[in-house]
Amino acid sequence: MRAQAQAANAVRAITYPLGEEQALWPEGGNRLFVLNDTAQIIWEGHHAGLSAVAIAKRLARRFAVPTEQAEQDTRMALAQWHQDGLLGGTGHTPQEQPKDAAPERLPSLPLPVAEHNYRLGGLILRLRLGDTSLSQILLPLLQHLTVAPTTPADTVFDLAPDPCGFGYLLGQDGCVLACNLRQDDSIAHLLYHLLAYSCSGTLALAVLHAAAVADGDSCLIMAAPGGSGKTTLTAALLAEGWDYLGDDMILLSRDEPPRTWPLPGPLCLKAGSWPVLKPYYPNLDTWPVLQRWDQPVRYLPPPQPSLDRAWPIRGLIFPAYQPGHSTSLESLTASAALRLLIAANVRWRLPLTAHDIGMLIGWLNHLPAYRLTYDTLSEAVAAVRIVGTAS
Repeated sequence: MRAQAQAANAVRAITYPLGEEQALWPEGGNRLFVLNDTAQIIWEGHHAGLSAVAIAKRLARRFAVPTEQAEQDTRMALAQWHQDGLLGGTGHTPQEQPKDAAPERLPSLPLPVAEHNYRLGGLILRLRLGDTSLSQILLPLLQHLTVAPTTPADTVFDLAPDPCGFGYLLGQDGCVLACNLRQDDSIAHLLYHLLAYSCSGTLALAVLHAAAVADGDSCLIMAAPGGSGKTTLTAALLAEGWDYLGDDMILLSRDEPPRTWPLPGPLCLKAGSWPVLKPYYPNLDTWPVLQRWDQPVRYLPPPQPSLDRAWPIRGLIFPAYQPGHSTSLESLTASAALRLLIAANVRWRLPLTAHDIGMLIGWLNHLPAYRLTYDTLSEAVAAVRIVGTAS
């Protein structure tokens, strides 16, 4: 399944077959690389101790290209790998970070006007809110996560007007997370930290920047960078009856094969999505408009709670909204899927082992994966339904 490669001046790395290409993992690191045919020849030549000129000659013979071009490609690849820490640098392994100063303690806060417990990612989060206006906005957004107030909490968040300064103060377990926040920004910060804490408390293999929806006993993961239309598509699918597992951070478990745990925070809908979602949510214009990182947004609370359990994954979709582009659904190779997963900002959770990576690559080699390019939302919804039926 895997081969090890090491040179005197290089890190220890393991390669794994990934369709017609290879995945490369620097042992102990938190990054994966995909090697195409050209990169494989360069990598193998370098680890055999060949010079860049000798490697270039191999490339020129293999692909019938001019030697000058092959040498330029070789030197560019080696330079990039050096920058990535694969050829003797330290970039492949996360270094111990300097210890932060002692966290600032929360000042004394008035009694909260609202206090609720929520279950997220298998953890119980207690939220104490310091004024009524916050409660009126936040409680509907988190209602689907509510559990009994007597449930013991794993952590406690406080969000309240700052008694010592301007704006709002966000704290966790008696320590300050952020201060001097406008009300809308305090809501955005809180929603982020609720998800981030739920991720940190698990033994997941990775945290994906993705959405996950279910139709039956298994789910589809939709991974994409910001601005791809992922959230808009997810909101439309929920209106069509799909179960909601999450939209921003999705946990990939260390099971074999990996499964996902739901992190169903409220969906954040940017202004550009409002007109196309109006047919799915006729009352959308009546929802409050808030500012998130200086952009107007509306938050959509999930229409129904998802089961808090590990869900089998039956396919990967990489959506991309492209105005003027006809809807297309393209089947992807395992290597293309891994490249897009990395581009969507996946965070691998340490410690990683050779077994973890081998299991992940084996899973990708057999998991259906698709690129969905669309302009019309209804056609994208129909395409996801096709994938769900076929997978």
